[in-house]
Amino acid sequence: MAAFGGGQEEKAQQHIADAEKILKKKWSLFSSTTKNEDAAECYDKAARCYKVARNMEEAGNCYELAAEQYEITKSAHESARAYVEAAKCRKSVEPSSAVDAFLKAIAIYNESGRFQQAGKMLQEVGEIYEAEGMTDDAVNSLQQASEYLAGEGCVSQSNACLVKVAGIVSKDAENPNLTLAAEIYEKLGRSCMEKKLLAMNAKGYWLQAGLCLLAQGDTVAARNKQSDFTSADYTFDDSREYRFLDQLIQASEDFNVENFSQHCFDYDQISKLDPWKTNMCLRIKRVIEAAHVEDDEEFDLT
Repeated sequence: MAAFGGGQEEKAQQHIADAEKILKKKWSLFSSTTKNEDAAECYDKAARCYKVARNMEEAGNCYELAAEQYEITKSAHESARAYVEAAKCRKSVEPSSAVDAFLKAIAIYNESGRFQQAGKMLQEVGEIYEAEGMTDDAVNSLQQASEYLAGEGCVSQSNACLVKVAGIVSKDAENPNLTLAAEIYEKLGRSCMEKKLLAMNAKGYWLQAGLCLLAQGDTVAARNKQSDFTSADYTFDDSREYRFLDQLIQASEDFNVENFSQHCFDYDQISKLDPWKTNMCLRIKRVIEAAHVEDDEEFDLT
């Protein structure tokens, strides 16, 4: 039995040769764009053959060649599609090259007024940057994607980008931006309150905002926001999230590590703490411990 994709690379090479032959031909002024369209179709076919052969690098190269030919013919839709296909092929083999292709597609979508598509591609770019550890670039791309998608009425997709941003900036071990994360979670909570179907999700975001503030050691801001959230959502103060946040604020104010740990344990028995909340609670615990030590040293008169 022939191997999966057997012979596809040879077919791809033939399609590339056909494209090059077409481009070398002398065409009349009136048929010059036809030449580029025909070449683009050959490169498209070559790319599909390479995909079947699972040669994603060459598939990406051929899609980009197709995109360039479509650009010459002013076929914006086809050119953007080919750049996106090139980017998808390259994601697993050459991320930086994938980003370049996505950015070319985004430029075309912007010129065409297709901002929803541009937003989706910016989200893809942000996720690549995140995977590559390029935190600042990831945050910038995802924030821009959120703005594009919100402008097109894609609230859920816009919020998904903001959730990623908050997660990225809050989990940075060396330099977390917990202020920005808290602001984003508050914004997400208020966004949820604007739609009845999403209103229940606000409580989780309120809790996350409060945890970010406590992880900075800012119990005053956490108390103030707790009050603000209750004003925005009258059901919040009767929720498990409110009670948990209230207990953690109180334990932080009292420098009581034992109570803090017990409250985390009790909450986890009912609503499992996910990795993000677990990490944030550990940060808060360290803040309480450090503050407790400083307090003891301040009043140690021996």
